[in-house]
Amino acid sequence: MRYRILIVLGFFVLLGDGVFPYQDGQSAVRIRPSSDIPLFEGEHLRRLERISTAFDESRWEDAFLELLVLPGSLRELVIPADRLDTEVPFSELLRDRCWRHIRDRLAVLDRPGGSSGMQEIYPRLERIPIVCVIAGVEPPRNVRLVLQRWSDRILQRIHCDDVLLGAEKLLLAAEEESAVDLLDGLLKRYPGDLALADHIGSIKKRLIDRTRRELQLARDREDPSSVLQLASRLKSICEDDSQALRMTRWALGHLKRTAEQLIESNQMSAALLKLARLAQEGEPVANRLQQLRERIAVPLRPRIVRGQVPVELQSSKVSILVAGIPTITIDKTPESRSPSFRFSEVGRRWTRSPAHNADLKRWYFLLDEIQQLTTLWLHARPQEAILLSARLSFHVSEALRISRRMAENSPRRSRVVWQEWAPVYSGDRWRIQATLPIWLIDQKGREIGQSIDVRLELSPSDPGRDGLPVTQAEIDRARQEVIASIDRELEKLASQIARSRLLGRLQEARALADLGDLVAAQELLVPALIGAQEQDQDLQEQATGELANWSQLGVTAVRAATGRSSSP
Repeated sequence: MRYRILIVLGFFVLLGDGVFPYQDGQSAVRIRPSSDIPLFEGEHLRRLERISTAFDESRWEDAFLELLVLPGSLRELVIPADRLDTEVPFSELLRDRCWRHIRDRLAVLDRPGGSSGMQEIYPRLERIPIVCVIAGVEPPRNVRLVLQRWSDRILQRIHCDDVLLGAEKLLLAAEEESAVDLLDGLLKRYPGDLALADHIGSIKKRLIDRTRRELQLARDREDPSSVLQLASRLKSICEDDSQALRMTRWALGHLKRTAEQLIESNQMSAALLKLARLAQEGEPVANRLQQLRERIAVPLRPRIVRGQVPVELQSSKVSILVAGIPTITIDKTPESRSPSFRFSEVGRRWTRSPAHNADLKRWYFLLDEIQQLTTLWLHARPQEAILLSARLSFHVSEALRISRRMAENSPRRSRVVWQEWAPVYSGDRWRIQATLPIWLIDQKGREIGQSIDVRLELSPSDPGRDGLPVTQAEIDRARQEVIASIDRELEKLASQIARSRLLGRLQEARALADLGDLVAAQELLVPALIGAQEQDQDLQEQATGELANWSQLGVTAVRAATGRSSSP
């Protein structure tokens, strides 16, 4: 018997019938000796080399997939070099190592922020039982339970990472309380997740340390509003934080002392803002806040008085809009007639269609021609009958075409007749005019006189009247409408005066703030903002933002001070 020896990278293999291959000790895997060994081809030997290299480099998954490509009869002959006496097939050994290796990688990534990595590796874990079934190898034990456990774990990590990302966005937007509530809800949903608890604990610790540093800086620059805000934020993270409680007591005491000093120095507006900030923190200053607000309020809308000014208003600082007695004037002027440019349809004019008449005349002519040609064709010789038949056929087809066109087209056509409307006016033009004299008395006692004029005209030429004369009932109705319009114009004028005053106060306060006198700007703008009317929301928002910037107390405190919030 003849034998062939093949040397491939450390493998000495005898190829032939009934001869077993072997290898030296440098390879990680070798071929099991057997009395009945099939023939190893060159491609199988190269795959065996790749299996050995992957096994030596602990690339269990690559080695397992390469091994499964081998035929089943050759796969059972491959064994690890260090376990020659093992009875466990090498395919099952590699399968278990791959299974444990991928699960270990998933366990390493099973932490906050590792959901993307787990999603990338999990398909490799699912592939192991699939390729085992395809290659005829027994799948790992409890494969369904393991896959379901890791699938649920990945879904949990995805939800946790989404919530953590939302909390980070809230922290960047300076909404620490909402972020902490979100993180606490996540801990309550997954109480047994130690990695998640440690991660959230580190986030809270960093947030607490940062807030404490900011709180100390606010205390150093003696900013009680910022101290209260930061202390509230710190309490939402750590409820019993000693530094937050200590700083809160200092800020409240500072605000109380400052408010008393401002009241003694007759700076009521600044004191009102301080009291509003105390009321915002739950201090019992609601009654005093309301009394001070009523004391300094300056109504911008003038009070409308008809007739004599009451005694109680004469000594007050409320501006008054005194309305006199309206004068109603009714004038009559002749109606001036002008050429009318209005046209209307008065009927339709029917005429015969010239095209239909021409078709009808041609059709009669063709009928005569057809009759004459038929007579000639009956008495003609055979040679002439052929020519007469062709001409007769042409005339018949032409007559049919014209008859179809006459049947489709109407023999008559219509034309609309328009007529210009003549201006027919009877009656006179009436002009109803009302004049109301008013006097504006400001807080300094100055009187400014003006008047409100409302005019209404009635004419027979008005749209919808069709030239009918104006009746006395319509004149009386127009008179009542003019009187009602005067009242509406008076209310509108009062609202315009209030808006212009608020705008003027806002501009003056901004000028004072630009000069550096923030206290005077507050004293000027706060009383006007308290007495502003509800419809001037745009100017009120601008004034509120300016006051919040000047006082450093926040928009909520300014709204509470001016009576524009749900707080007392």
